[in-house]
Amino acid sequence: MRRKKSKDNNGSREKVKRKKQIKIVDSALEVIKDEARKWKNLDLECGGSLVGLKDKGENAILYAVRTGHAEQSHCGVTTDSGFQNKMIKAIRDRYKDSKYLADWHLHPFFMPSLSDIDKRQCYELLTDENLSYLEELPIILITFKENELIVCPFIVTLNETKDGVDVEEVHLSIIKQNSRYIKKLLNAGYVDIDTIEKSLKKDEPEKDVLKEIFETGLYKTDFGKKRIEHESNEIEKLTGNAPVISVLDNNLISLNFDYNEDSFISVLPPEYPLNPATIFKKSKDSKDMENFEEVKIFHNWNSLCTVADLVKEIATENKSNKEEKYEYEIVISRIHAEF
Repeated sequence: MRRKKSKDNNGSREKVKRKKQIKIVDSALEVIKDEARKWKNLDLECGGSLVGLKDKGENAILYAVRTGHAEQSHCGVTTDSGFQNKMIKAIRDRYKDSKYLADWHLHPFFMPSLSDIDKRQCYELLTDENLSYLEELPIILITFKENELIVCPFIVTLNETKDGVDVEEVHLSIIKQNSRYIKKLLNAGYVDIDTIEKSLKKDEPEKDVLKEIFETGLYKTDFGKKRIEHESNEIEKLTGNAPVISVLDNNLISLNFDYNEDSFISVLPPEYPLNPATIFKKSKDSKDMENFEEVKIFHNWNSLCTVADLVKEIATENKSNKEEKYEYEIVISRIHAEF
């Protein structure tokens, strides 16, 4: 049933103010959530770009770019502008009307609001002459209350009177990537972010990641360089694939790889190998990054050990536990059979 709009005393129709909202494609939101769970377990902030377009005055976010190589800490992240800009360009090459809209980021501690630093960065974006088309920023903030992931969508606008910004929490409308709305909006099918990222990597010359790491000033010594190369080679021998190497905040280096049925993240401290690596593990079948758990290593560490040695030990221990459980179940079944 249609309702007639009420009229004021002058007989004119009363304007109905619609609540602001941000539209986002479901797969873009999943990218944000996966990244947030992954880095929350390491107690590090993460973030990236949001790319989309305006639809009838509303922000429609099509893609969330992953963090990539970044400088990360518990309360800040500085992303690699080169990687972010290449991803934005690759998306825009496919969809000409799409543009950079804003950023998403994580607060690994419970803080469901924008910090003063966040607001200052928003102000800088809104007053950037190169981004003069931005009248507002659709910000997606992720935070955690205990283990519950919370999505906080905000619209940020300039407040010229106080030389700052106004922040309004708004509704988040999630749209399926294969919906009619998206096909109509793009005049084409939706290509997922993984496909775009892979196509971008194919066009780029292969990078010497280790060289890049050592040029940043980390592990400058020949010993340090050879040690990390040795770790990478030993993991490749064990798994058949070289690990993905990243630089974290505080001179930490992470090695990400899969072995047997599990995925591993190994975090090496600056004093490595004098102190051991920290190992995180989850099942490869689990897409939920929150399932990464630290593995307690009951091993007398010495500098001759490698990450590959630790992972082999973990795998052997897991196999032993499974065999013990299997033998226990056989014994129990025999007891039941006898009675």
